[in-house]
Amino acid sequence: GYNVYENFDNGGFIPKDWIVLKDKKEVSGSFKNTLNSANCVFQLQKDFDKLNTPTVMEFDAIQPQSRNFYFRVYDGTTVALMLTADGENFYYKSGKTTVPVYSGYKENMWYSFRIILYPDTKTADIYINGRIAKSGAEFYKNTASGFDKLDFYLDKNADAPNVTIDNVRVCPYETFSDYVPEPNK
Repeated sequence: GYNVYENFDNGGFIPKDWIVLKDKKEVSGSFKNTLNSANCVFQLQKDFDKLNTPTVMEFDAIQPQSRNFYFRVYDGTTVALMLTADGENFYYKSGKTTVPVYSGYKENMWYSFRIILYPDTKTADIYINGRIAKSGAEFYKNTASGFDKLDFYLDKNADAPNVTIDNVRVCPYETFSDYVPEPNK
């Protein structure tokens, strides 16, 4: 099953089991899944049961030409994976190194992300719009050994400070030696 399965089908509002932070302070009320960081740091966070095995994370995002948008995956307080965008490209961060994974970003277009995280090798495979963008992307912090939280983060310095998030999924990554079952006799 899924550890996180969120379509924001309730009018696009953030469910109560998500945490909304503005300038690192938790806020209450109804928020849409369109994040706006006008003059503040805006963070949408979801905690879930820890996964210590290969894990799939998926989400869709649309943003105007924007900088300083981040998607982060955590092991406790340790950032395991960090993706970001600068209005032209998508990147992942490994330590202090920023590595481009997708160029030709178009504003106001939906992008589908699928990330398969491997805690044993401290790497991830990053797919954007169904195509592999980077295989073996190194974790931001290689001390992460599992995953229990994700967040979407907008810096107050974002040029165009809006992003809409949808279809967030987290589940164990499963592979099968044979995807086709034996025929019934």
